[in-house]
Amino acid sequence: MIRPSVIGWIFWRNVKSYFSGMLGYLIIVAFVTLCALLTFSQSFFANNYASLDELSQVYSWLLLFLIPAITMGAWAEEHRSGTDVLLFTLPASTWEILLGKYLAVSAVYAVALLFSLTQLIPLASLGQPDWSVVVSTYYGYFLAGMALLSIGLFASSLTRDSAVAFVLGMLFCSLPVLSNYFLQGVPYLDLLTIQTQLNQYANGIVTFTGLFYFGGLVALFLYLNHIVISQRFWARFGKPFMSLNFAVRSVAFLTLVVAGFFLMERLSNRFPAYLDLTSERLYTLDKTTLATIQNVDESTGQVTIEAYISAEVPAEFVPTKKLLETLLSQYERLGGGQVVLRKVVVPDATSDEATQAEELGIEPISTQTSIGGKNVQQEIFLGAIVRTANGETILPKFSEQTSIEYEITRAISILSNKNNRLTIGVLDTDMHFAGLEMQGQVVDLGFGRTKKELEKFYKIRRVNAGLLKDFADSMMSSIDAATAATRGLTHRTLDEARTTAIKEVKLPDVLLVAGVSSLDDATLDSLIEYIKFGKPVLILDDPVPFFWPTYVTGGQFGLLRSPSQPRLTPQSPFGVLNSSMSPKADMNRLATALGLSWNPSTIIANSASEPASFEFPMLQMPMMEGSAAWPEGYGDRKRALVFFRNTNQQTNFNPQAIVSAGLRELLFMYSGAIAQEASKKFQFQPLVSTDAPGYSLGYEQYSENLQSVRRGFDRATGRTVEQKTDQVNPYTGFAERVFSENATDVIEKEGLVAAAKVTGTEAEPRRVIFICDTDFVSDLAYECADNIKSGLDNFILLQNAIENLVENQGDSFIAMRGRRPKSRPLEKIEDVRIAARLQREQRQGELERELQVKLDEAQAKLDEKTKALQENQDLSIGQRLQLVATAASEEQKQINREVEKLEKAFRQEIKSLEVNEKKIIVSQEQWARFFAVFMSPLPALVIGIWVVLVRLINQANSRRKS
Repeated sequence: MIRPSVIGWIFWRNVKSYFSGMLGYLIIVAFVTLCALLTFSQSFFANNYASLDELSQVYSWLLLFLIPAITMGAWAEEHRSGTDVLLFTLPASTWEILLGKYLAVSAVYAVALLFSLTQLIPLASLGQPDWSVVVSTYYGYFLAGMALLSIGLFASSLTRDSAVAFVLGMLFCSLPVLSNYFLQGVPYLDLLTIQTQLNQYANGIVTFTGLFYFGGLVALFLYLNHIVISQRFWARFGKPFMSLNFAVRSVAFLTLVVAGFFLMERLSNRFPAYLDLTSERLYTLDKTTLATIQNVDESTGQVTIEAYISAEVPAEFVPTKKLLETLLSQYERLGGGQVVLRKVVVPDATSDEATQAEELGIEPISTQTSIGGKNVQQEIFLGAIVRTANGETILPKFSEQTSIEYEITRAISILSNKNNRLTIGVLDTDMHFAGLEMQGQVVDLGFGRTKKELEKFYKIRRVNAGLLKDFADSMMSSIDAATAATRGLTHRTLDEARTTAIKEVKLPDVLLVAGVSSLDDATLDSLIEYIKFGKPVLILDDPVPFFWPTYVTGGQFGLLRSPSQPRLTPQSPFGVLNSSMSPKADMNRLATALGLSWNPSTIIANSASEPASFEFPMLQMPMMEGSAAWPEGYGDRKRALVFFRNTNQQTNFNPQAIVSAGLRELLFMYSGAIAQEASKKFQFQPLVSTDAPGYSLGYEQYSENLQSVRRGFDRATGRTVEQKTDQVNPYTGFAERVFSENATDVIEKEGLVAAAKVTGTEAEPRRVIFICDTDFVSDLAYECADNIKSGLDNFILLQNAIENLVENQGDSFIAMRGRRPKSRPLEKIEDVRIAARLQREQRQGELERELQVKLDEAQAKLDEKTKALQENQDLSIGQRLQLVATAASEEQKQINREVEKLEKAFRQEIKSLEVNEKKIIVSQEQWARFFAVFMSPLPALVIGIWVVLVRLINQANSRRKS
């Protein structure tokens, strides 16, 4: 019978002895300091992620030193001092003494772990960690420590020397710790390592197999410990027999623990055996997934998921790999035989498995990693192929921004219901979202990647103006006059519609209109009719299509496709891009039909901070030459790039709308704005909005006519005169518009809506989502997303909008798509990076302007000298021309030397600014690390000093009294 009172007495005896001196506190201080150093390592700041991942990767190594330090004197000191003899003469059983000892060292470890919680204070000050995962991680730390404590206690029972006990403890504990490096990737056997089990808890998963693993280790080594300390009671002549007897028992116990562990692991593949503590419930399959798996019928056949996963991935991809492997095992477990998983481990990028993966369409992910202190380019594979009797879907790669469950479930759903995929009708406009048909071939003009992504999930159908009119006529012919009048369908009579209506046409599930402001009157009429019937319509429009500027004289980029500009003339070399030869329609009619207040040419002028690591890509566009990262004359970069985010500092997405609730970051380029008209005739639900106050600029403010200057000779005055005229755009035949450098007239508003959903009534149905940008899904947007570590949700917004417009479909997938690992950047460091970069860019802009002023001054001197020579009447025309040419040549040489000198100084200054920017960031990181490392062990150190001082004072008082 186990008596708690006896265990409690032994427990307090050992705990008091541990904390009676300074040594125990010093060990705790060292442990907490190491924890802080490992948590806030250089990789922590490089990864820019608020978590304990850096500590979790090496925590088992830390225990390799801490646990023996705690347990080395538990039995060894008792043996050395002889108190173990007195201890075993007490009225207490061996198990009571052993459990008291074990609970004592466990309490010491728990105290050390509690003191390490102080590192969470600087962690919380730097970012927003997932506190549920933090709790799970610390629970894993506790369990791992408890398991190794039983091993350390066993090692201490084998010797009388504490130093030897420490070494033995390290050796024994290294078996489950270091085996991770030998058994990693070995099926089943890798589950027997401490680090593998600890990783589960660090990812936010509390597994019952993990509990069994740690509990089994504790039971096994406590049993071995009990055998060792019980030897003193064995008869002298019976020791060989008893040793053999207990050896057999120990092996049987070990076999039972290992067999039980693997049995539980096997059962966990069939039945849920874990708790998902992540805030996004990443490891819990959605009900839509469960329904999709259960609905796999015989016609679909068996679903095979063939996954190609690299054996080793960089640290930032470890959570993604773990999430992928965990979810795949659940698909197989819950599939009931209908889902078969085939996992292919890719050793490296040069292996046969890698070649096979690429041949099948799995794309390697290129990433930089540090090996031996050097940055190395590494290619890894995290992709899958879903196959059924209906075909296959390739999921080329999973990144940390990907919703893995959505991608796999959607693929199974599409293959199971291949004939029920949504159809998207893409209306032909000047934007040519679905590509331009030329001589029987389709040429992508800026939206090729989006089109390719859409074709994975939907059927794409081209809709021209004539087909849209057929849609409208077909619907008109099916209603009566009263209904037509109620819905405001008065611009075409029913008789005309019934006369012109062709045989019944199949309408698309969603009509996508990109560049609606380029429609002519007839096509707009048909579109408005279509909308008034309540059919799902997704409208994209853009006040300044970023993808369609033109290169004009002077090295500037002019506007070409703004809604306020006329259509390209047929004589233009790019007239073939017109979707119609008729003039553009008045968009006020569309705004009225939707109950909107909208000016197609107004832009949002809100400046938003760019991500710290973001670099705008080199422009590779039609009618444009390769240029610098931001071409001069292309407008204010802060106005052009409008970032929308969901963070503490910036909340731009409507959490009440399922379309936008799961979004994290968007990038629009020269975005427009819409608002609800005063009558509020229809329901207006904002999806994406700027923070208040919002700022907007009209077409006349952010652009101006490009003027050319002509110099002529005025015979009457004998002087050179300048004449300014508007420059004509060679592509349109009209005045060239360029971005104004003096766009300062900003209108303050409450906040501007960049995307919204309009819903009508039963009498006047409307089902429209309006997004005031087209560039957000252009090929350029994908290049921008590649330069942002956290990625962009631009395409997700497009998918959400499409699926939300279809009644009774898509919303469940939208919710699943939003279940992704949340980006948790180090916000304070991020703010410093942004501020440093803005400071550098501001100074760089000043230097560029100063350089330009000096160049203009040099040019002005040349012009003055030339002008003086031209006006010198004492010289003949020939002499003047010769002198002008000579002076111009000499002055130009001098200007070239000056320019070279100025540009060299400019480059040096820019380099100095970049170095200073890095210094500011590194300084802030070092300060944050110093604060964390200094503050974390402070409570333990203060308490330790206080305990020692109290003890010394008590001893002094005792001596004084005696």
